[in-house]
Amino acid sequence: MKRIRTVFGGVVATVLAVATSGCGATQFGAQADNLVLAMAAEPITLDPSGSANGNGSRWFVDLAYQSLITIDAEGELSPALAESWEFEDDENTTLRVKLREGLEFSNGEPLDADAVVASFEYFKEEGSGPTVGSFAAIEVTSDGSHEVIFTSANPNPLLPVLLTPRYMGGAIIAPEGLEDPSQLSTQTFGAGPYQLDIEPTIKGDQYVFVPNENYHDEDQQAFDQIEIQIISNITSQVQALKTEQIDAMLADPNAVTEAQGEEHISEVSGPGFWNGFYLLDREGVTTPELADKRVRQALNYALDREAIATAAYGDYGTAESQPVSPGDASHGYDESLKHYYEYDPDKAMKLLEEAGVENGFSMEVPYKSHIVGTTTMVEAAISQWEEIGVDVSLVPTNSTGDWSQLYRSGDYPLTQQNSGGRPMLSNLESHFLAHSTMNPFEVEVPEITDAFHELSMIDYADSGPKSAEVSKLLVEEAVAVPIVLAEEIVLYNNEKLENIQFLGKGSDISFVYDWNPVAE
Repeated sequence: MKRIRTVFGGVVATVLAVATSGCGATQFGAQADNLVLAMAAEPITLDPSGSANGNGSRWFVDLAYQSLITIDAEGELSPALAESWEFEDDENTTLRVKLREGLEFSNGEPLDADAVVASFEYFKEEGSGPTVGSFAAIEVTSDGSHEVIFTSANPNPLLPVLLTPRYMGGAIIAPEGLEDPSQLSTQTFGAGPYQLDIEPTIKGDQYVFVPNENYHDEDQQAFDQIEIQIISNITSQVQALKTEQIDAMLADPNAVTEAQGEEHISEVSGPGFWNGFYLLDREGVTTPELADKRVRQALNYALDREAIATAAYGDYGTAESQPVSPGDASHGYDESLKHYYEYDPDKAMKLLEEAGVENGFSMEVPYKSHIVGTTTMVEAAISQWEEIGVDVSLVPTNSTGDWSQLYRSGDYPLTQQNSGGRPMLSNLESHFLAHSTMNPFEVEVPEITDAFHELSMIDYADSGPKSAEVSKLLVEEAVAVPIVLAEEIVLYNNEKLENIQFLGKGSDISFVYDWNPVAE
């Protein structure tokens, strides 16, 4: 089991620039048969169709909503609510999914093919989450009581992947929940191993989950209760972990340092996400300067990524120039592109002069001040942009929901975003096509659109070479300003928990319901 490792490299002694410590009136209670987790911010919603899909954000959804397909320890697709699936054509447009028999939701309603169809249609039509765009061209129909057919208007080799927890659409909601969708924000109507216990739950403070008596696999119900505490200050989270008031938390390098010397605390870390800026207004609607690729490239050359990565993430962050995170070959991560934009402020100034904006310009950028390391990163970046005449004002947000509303408004030409690993086909679908969730200005780059269609015709297992080509295209077009590739870190009580790991080569942390209590 991995112990705390020493953090070197002069980590800046800052923690999240968020509100003050937030334990409120909550009473901690990490007992032997209970699991207590900590998160820095409350969930946007408990509704899978609007939830954020990062590792910690998914805790609130994964516990109560089992997906049709899941991911095993090797990172491979594995049965969940579905016992099998297969493409029915060579073009990867029609996927037949066979459900387990005898499934029930937590409220006792049967989970059959019709329920899957209704849930999927709700997700696609009413959803507001970051992955909804990936389902726009997909229709679903039932074929009997236990078989569901997903049909894509275009070839889509990722159909099975889209039904895993990261993409939310495969998290099936019971008919009772869909009768009044407003209740989905504060209650759960899923078929997962746990369900929300409304009585002890306090919105914005603590969320309590208890075993779902109707769940099909008791082996995934190792705890009598799982409680997620909202503690906004990460230092307070570490203190709670030290004193065994909580059992696990997402961490940053400063938290690792604070936890050193505690024998009962272990760490697991893995390839988490790239963090930086998405250049949203690439056609110059609000900020004409960004329509010129040379300006976008100048913003990239102006940053000393090595220094910023060390300041924000210490040993857990490295400089990164591509808007891609490591994973299997389908992600398209290319090590040779990592330092494509070397720090060169003189070249940045020359590019601005060639673009006719030698006098600089100004922008505003919303950012997630509650995400570990982000405040340090964005403050360092805008300071270096000022040196080439680009004045950026920061707009902090204390929740993913607040941030989402701002960047989608069309009022901001760029936004900070931390993005985890996913196949390139999905990366394009969610971020860089005209209809993508992360593209509020609906910018279309023909070369990117063409690359998406080419990828959609390639089997998932064979998509690596083309995906790497697309990575280079995204870098050269300067559609983003990646800064750092940061590891995701989990700190946990090793006297109580085990089997916390990263799944395969990707950025997904093993599901909470797969964590095990340490055998006595």
